[in-house]
Amino acid sequence: MKKIIIDETGIQKEVDFTPEEIKEHEERKKIWEDGLFDKTLNKLRLVRNDLLLKSDWTDLPNAPLTDEKKIEWQSYRTELRDLTNELDTVEKIEIKMKVEDGKLINFPIKPS
Repeated sequence: MKKIIIDETGIQKEVDFTPEEIKEHEERKKIWEDGLFDKTLNKLRLVRNDLLLKSDWTDLPNAPLTDEKKIEWQSYRTELRDLTNELDTVEKIEIKMKVEDGKLINFPIKPS
């Protein structure tokens, strides 16, 4: 198995994968084929979408919020929507979904 690298002089070269890289590639391939990535990402999306749904009221024109609080809620909701950006491995998703004391510690913090 080969990969393309750019050496220290800026020349592009084709080199063999190391045994560790081959193993990691095969593991990632199996995860994708088994659908584990999609299943794990969908679990995160379900939680995220529920939090967005529960905070929909903050976007209503008559929401009882100060302008400052509206901005806080808008930022929170944007962070929730952006939560899946750059999650390209099951491990990254699992880290994002980590729970301690019943709370998702790597999710955006809901405004008070």
